[in-house]
Amino acid sequence: RTDPAVIVALQDRNGRLCLGRQAIWVEGRFSNFAGFVEPGESLEAAVEREVREETGLEVSDIKYLFSQPWPFPASLMISFEAVTDTPELVRPDGDEIEAVKILSRTEFEAEIESGALLLPPEISVARKMIESWRKA
Repeated sequence: RTDPAVIVALQDRNGRLCLGRQAIWVEGRFSNFAGFVEPGESLEAAVEREVREETGLEVSDIKYLFSQPWPFPASLMISFEAVTDTPELVRPDGDEIEAVKILSRTEFEAEIESGALLLPPEISVARKMIESWRKA
C-alpha cells in the first residue's frame, strides 16, 4: 500500500516563497506545506485544503511539478506549485505549523547566509522544489 501526499511550493504574485516551520524540527528549519490526501479527495483539492488548514491562505494556479517515492512510512509525495493573492493574511495554524516565512530571493539568500534559515535534506522533494524556485 502507498499513501499519496501532496507538497506545495507556495508563492505570492511577486514570486516570494512561503515556507512553514513545524515545532518538532530543528530550530531554523522551514519547508513547503504538505499533507496526506484524504479518501475521495482530488490532488488539487488536497493542495487547497492543506494550505488553508496550515496557513489560512487560499490558493490558485495549482500546477503539478513532479513526484517522489517517500518511504516514511510508505508514501508517494506529489509536488505542486500554487499562488496566493493574499500573503498578508497568513496565519500559522499553531498546531502543525508554528511559524511562516514569506521570502523574496534576496531575503532567502540572506537568511541562508546568516544561518537563520535551514532547508530540508537534499534528498527530499521539498529541497528539490525550493532549489528550483531559488534558481528561477
